[in-house]
Amino acid sequence: MRSTALGGGGTTFDRESYAMVSRTVLTYDGLESAPDDGLRRELLGGELYVSPAPSPKHQSMVGDVYVALRTYAEQHGGEAFVSPIDVVFTQIDATQPDAIYLAPDRLSLIGKKYILGAPTLIVEVLSPSSSDVDPERKLETYAHYGVPEYWIVDPATRNITVYAEPSGKRYLRKATSVEGTIEALTLQGLQFTARPSRQNDAALADAPSVEARADT
Repeated sequence: MRSTALGGGGTTFDRESYAMVSRTVLTYDGLESAPDDGLRRELLGGELYVSPAPSPKHQSMVGDVYVALRTYAEQHGGEAFVSPIDVVFTQIDATQPDAIYLAPDRLSLIGKKYILGAPTLIVEVLSPSSSDVDPERKLETYAHYGVPEYWIVDPATRNITVYAEPSGKRYLRKATSVEGTIEALTLQGLQFTARPSRQNDAALADAPSVEARADT
């Protein structure tokens, strides 16, 4: 089953990706009353996307990306941030990327509560709840608002796709990683290698579930 209505406001729940999608046009200001429950809330064209807390493997990769961006910022200027941080393009388009970098000429976009406008680089690490949204809706959104460079990192395969030179709702340049290593297309000297996960997937698969632990 693809989705089931939850009732009220045209909200649906995607059983495959565990992401709720609101068909009602919402605004960023309207999200201020949302509960602080650890869920990621993003707006794309006024539609609300809600995804659960990420997995340890996902966060491990996000941490590696942030270290690379932070190191680059220390060497070349600018600032790097890691999720959770809001990037607000308009009232109906606001995302919470996994990691971002702002070059010195974009530091003025840093506000008290969020980033207002397009960062120099946005990085999204794929998860089950974002495997459709990040390569499609977010790519179009980031290109539309002129994000100079956008990375999509797949922690399962270590594949990295880099997009640059936004034009309309697409990017004119694209590059893919070689053995998990990529060089930025617009930021000279920035390189990132997606290292293999230190987690034992087989062991994780055999680990008891939360429900099982509760019964013991």
